[in-house]
Amino acid sequence: MADPHDWHEFDAECGYEVRQTTPGSEGNRWEVRDRSDRVVVLDDDEFEQLRADGPNPRGL
Repeated sequence: MADPHDWHEFDAECGYEVRQTTPGSEGNRWEVRDRSDRVVVLDDDEFEQLRADGPNPRGL
């Protein structure tokens, strides 16, 4: 597994930070952290939905 990238501000209004992790040969994995330090793991499609449409199936 590759080392996770550093956290970056993603949505200041919602208080989200994001970093990308890549587990082995699988697709990208995105970790989104909220103000309460809860981390939700998203795949590429879920992350794109969060970027484009707002809330996604994981409750962000």
